[in-house]
Amino acid sequence: MSSVLAVRGGMQLQTVTSQVVNKYAQMLVTNPACPLSFELAASRQQGVDSRTSTVAGAASIFKDSYGPDLQNMVFDEAWIGTFKSPALACGAKMALEAYKIRDPQQIREVFATCMRITDGVCPEAYNVLALRTARNYEEALMLYLKAEELSPMVCNDFDYLCREGRLSQEAPQLHSYLRALHGAANCYRKMGRLQEALEMYQILLRVDTEWTEGIDQVNYRAQIPEVIMQLGDWEVSRSRPSVCS
Repeated sequence: MSSVLAVRGGMQLQTVTSQVVNKYAQMLVTNPACPLSFELAASRQQGVDSRTSTVAGAASIFKDSYGPDLQNMVFDEAWIGTFKSPALACGAKMALEAYKIRDPQQIREVFATCMRITDGVCPEAYNVLALRTARNYEEALMLYLKAEELSPMVCNDFDYLCREGRLSQEAPQLHSYLRALHGAANCYRKMGRLQEALEMYQILLRVDTEWTEGIDQVNYRAQIPEVIMQLGDWEVSRSRPSVCS
């Protein structure tokens, strides 16, 4: 059965076939939306902002903002070997463990140590800094984009792994890249920069085709239909197959 959705912006009512909707429906699991710390603080004090409508639900799931599930990670020699150098692996491990820290000043101290150990090449450190210490979307976006910029320097086979499109399953050293893309896309979306958000989500779709619903993996696909509806551009789902694949 077709779903009829009203699309604003001068566009007439359009019928969206179940073929398009169902491709997303199977992905719409409980989604924490990776709330930033300042969002959760604001939601506790003032209620939920219209731009962060999923934050209240996230707050009921998490005591604080989202972070990787470290219990399922194994920091062994095989994991270290996926990085370009042991120093980069050491910095990444330190940054991952920093997700458990709630004090912003301690986070900044860990960040400084990660920068020193890795000569500034630690995308995960920028991710945790954005998540835990950013005071607004602009600041968080800048940090996530820096993490994205540094990600190709983490390992020797970055381009190959991205082309394979199985980062969440086969490239744990690049989970920081997925988190950076997701964080930036979410910031763009919440700032109303929807076209940039959609383009960032599309990059995620290309590099991470083997999506899983584990809470430690980024669950970004729930936001894609929302962005497309707000843009009123349903042609994107047909002209760019990667959006629905």
